[in-house]
Amino acid sequence: MDFFFPATSELWLCYETPEQSQKPRIIDWIERISGELSRNAEDADARQSLEDICKLVISRTKLWKARTPAVQSRFSRDISPPFSDHVLSRVIAACFYIDEQDLFLEAFYICPANASPLALQSIGAALLRYDLRNLLPV
Repeated sequence: MDFFFPATSELWLCYETPEQSQKPRIIDWIERISGELSRNAEDADARQSLEDICKLVISRTKLWKARTPAVQSRFSRDISPPFSDHVLSRVIAACFYIDEQDLFLEAFYICPANASPLALQSIGAALLRYDLRNLLPV
């Protein structure tokens, strides 16, 4: 799955910027694999591939969010997030689509502030499906 992240020569442990158009490939793959699953819900390979992509996005985003200020200061410029809010929103929807509650919850906790309507719809449906009322504000 690391073919989504070609390493750059400029910075250590960094990946190409959104302007280098590497990240949108993830959305293409999510759409392609989701399409395969909608045509054949029993396709275990497609389900596993979609789950692997979701896990990869979630883990890379968690690593980015957990970076320490000391690591951030090693570089002269700010390191941008590994994925756009749009990609994160698509991952939330994909986790719900493949019906993986634990993976959905991991994606939910990295949910962008300006999630897409698709992500919000998936979050609402998941709150009902998985009985996650405890996630609602009181």
